[in-house]
Amino acid sequence: MIGIVSPIQTERYRYTWTQWLAPLPITFLSLEECSSFQGKTIDHGGGYDQADFTIPLSEAHFWDPDFKDILQWRSSIKELSVSASLPDFDFLPVLFYLYARLDEYLPDTSDALGRFKASCTIQQHWQGVKIPYADGWRKEFLTLLNIQDPFVPKKMLTIDIDSAFAFIKKGWYRTLGGFAKDVVRRDRIHFIDRFKVLFLGMPDPYNTYDWLFQNTQENGWDLMYFMLVADFGEYDKGLPYSAGAFREWSQQLAEKSNVAWHPGFASHGDIEKWKTEWSRIQKITRHQCRATRMHYLKMQMPQTYHRLLETGVKQDYTMGFAEEVGFRAGTSRTFDWYDWNHEQWTDLQLVPFAYMEVTFKKYLKKTPSEAKAIVKELSEIVKSTNGDWIVLWHNESVSNYREWKGWQSLLVYTLKT
Repeated sequence: MIGIVSPIQTERYRYTWTQWLAPLPITFLSLEECSSFQGKTIDHGGGYDQADFTIPLSEAHFWDPDFKDILQWRSSIKELSVSASLPDFDFLPVLFYLYARLDEYLPDTSDALGRFKASCTIQQHWQGVKIPYADGWRKEFLTLLNIQDPFVPKKMLTIDIDSAFAFIKKGWYRTLGGFAKDVVRRDRIHFIDRFKVLFLGMPDPYNTYDWLFQNTQENGWDLMYFMLVADFGEYDKGLPYSAGAFREWSQQLAEKSNVAWHPGFASHGDIEKWKTEWSRIQKITRHQCRATRMHYLKMQMPQTYHRLLETGVKQDYTMGFAEEVGFRAGTSRTFDWYDWNHEQWTDLQLVPFAYMEVTFKKYLKKTPSEAKAIVKELSEIVKSTNGDWIVLWHNESVSNYREWKGWQSLLVYTLKT
């Protein structure tokens, strides 16, 4: 048990300590209670001179729920000498700023597709987004207090199913349209592959599910799928839910695997589409789905999280970047979302991921071989801070088919780290 001695007792304050030290039990003490407390004590402006650890209290007004000036908060911590080592200044305001995602409430922080940009993070003023500051500080903090960390880190491969199959289970309308598109584009090889898969028994290249299951099992990784069940659109090009073969296959996958929801791009601006997709994924998973990751990582703070809570979602896995690798919230560990607008500590859990394979290929312009060095760096950082190692791939990117030829080797390398 860890006891915190401080004059501050607001929701923000208790939230920050709890998220940072979970699952360690903590309590908040008055000076009178300190002498009889059986555990480690932390003084944070509480005036207890016999504490096991002392943190200077600064910017106390930040913890007042009426204080809402994010720019002032950002300015006060931007120039601090924040590094991977435990700071010798009051780092609690830094932790809350990161956990509460205050950066994402600021204007002009999203790209054209509505995704938060890594270049807009406060971490870019420090040592960048590859460092999970909160996790490193926690490890050093517990070491100084001689407390064994009960946290058990996990390794998880998360797979976004944007297009479950390249050729099969699309229904005759989409299938004929695919042949026609190959002809118009004069893509002879794609036309032949489509024919071989549909009529000659060649395996569909995007059918990588058995391979994913086998390789995660062999390497001790958890596996989780995020399924797109949106209607066809400019950014939502998954298989048609109207196709009975796709629905049947989806239900079979959900029976033997952990399947969550991948809300379609168009559903963000259309509540009826959102409700329709939620109904579909609930039917597929027999009402067991309670987790999401936004398609294209598109989300709007705080509206997306409000909608997830209203829907009944308990976990969201969107906490990462499209154009960069690293830790968007300065941590690799799951944490609760704090609703800044309503000053409410919610039960919606946010699960960060360290990298997305598309980032290496599309944004960083790396080859699979070049990307391995970055994966190694990230994995070593996570191990050194006792954090969770969670990565994002797609079922088609491990197919070694066409544009993804050679990329399966990077996932094999990742699973060995």
